[in-house]
Amino acid sequence: LGEVRVAADALERQAIEAALARAGGNQTEAARQLGISRRTLTNKLNLHGFDRPRKRR
Repeated sequence: LGEVRVAADALERQAIEAALARAGGNQTEAARQLGISRRTLTNKLNLHGFDRPRKRR
């Protein structure tokens, strides 16, 4: 079952990368495309070790 988890994680990471690319890095839009909340996307970004740019002020 560990192999299934690894494959599922890889697939999820690829889906997130693709959505972020389509959204030009906009996390709110990427979350909408994935059908998840922005908070869930943030959790998944942290889980998968994505580098998250700091918010510009």
